Order: sequence, then C-alpha cells, then structure tokens
Amino acid sequence: AIRLFSMMVQWHVETNVITYNSTLSACEKGGEWQIALQFFSVMAKNRVDFDRITFNAGISACETHGMWAQALQLCRVMKQCKLQSNTITLNAMMSTCQNRGNWEMILQLYSVMTQLNVEPDAITLGIAIDACGKGGEWQVALQLVRLMTQNEMESDTLAYNASMIACERVGAWEGALRLFSVM
Repeated sequence: AIRLFSMMVQWHVETNVITYNSTLSACEKGGEWQIALQFFSVMAKNRVDFDRITFNAGISACETHGMWAQALQLCRVMKQCKLQSNTITLNAMMSTCQNRGNWEMILQLYSVMTQLNVEPDAITLGIAIDACGKGGEWQVALQLVRLMTQNEMESDTLAYNASMIACERVGAWEGALRLFSVM
C-alpha cells in the first residue's frame, strides 16, 4: 500500500483523505504503526483534512502494538480537530489499554463514552467487563452484563467468565451465583 501510494504521488495522481485513510488502514493491518503515524504529518503537509476514519485507523494501528500513549495523543489531536469520538475510536483505545493490562484506564474510557453519549457495543462491554474482572469491580461487571442483556447484545462466555472472576476476587459469591443463574 505504501509503495502504491508513493507511485501515485510520483505519477501526480490526485490523492485525498480516502487515499490516505486506505493507506493508514493498510499500515494498521500490516503492523506498521510508525508509518501510520508518519502519514499524519504527510497529510498535514499536503493540507489534507483529517476525518474520524483517519484517526480511527491511526488509533487502531497503535492498538495493534499496544502503543497506548500514541493512541491517546491521536485522541487529543482528534478532539483539537473538533471531531467526535465514536464507538470504533473508543473501542480501539480500550483495546490498547487492555493489551497493556490497564483496567483503570478502560473503565475511565467507558465513563467518557457514556458522558459523550457514544453507544457501546458488545466489544465495548466485553472489554469493560474484562477490565472489571482484572480490577475486582464485580458490581460494575454485573451492571455491564445486565446492560448487554437489556440491549439484546450477544454476551459471550468470556464476558460471564470475567464477571465471575471479578466476583471471585472479592469473595462476592452471591454475584457469581446470580450470573450463573442467567447464563
């Protein structure tokens, strides 16, 4: 993708945000997070406007390699550009933190998500429930499982297991029994 992009520039083929976003996505899929971040500078130099897809691709590229600080910086720049985060943005950020074992940050991001009125999906709740399991936040885990059920999201075994682990860590056996009864 990078080679093709370079050839387009050499041949004076017009590039736009879609071209850049496609290249960024290819970098993400190829594990080239550093090149993806360099493309932001190239876009700025060429006066190509960033959009939400641009940032989501960059954050996802960072997420793949657990580069949470770089992903967080992209979120800050995204906000400066007055672009609203969406479920994809925040899921990628949460996943980056999950890869680093940073469950506190995941729960903070989930809180931000609700403050921004961004609709969580099954991925969001699965990551947050896993974070609760690691942090022993069994009551929050149970609330999230309940939310999955209320919104008719497919809750998987991992979500239930993470919730039960959270209950087990703090000796909340009644919470684990409640979960087991709804499985």
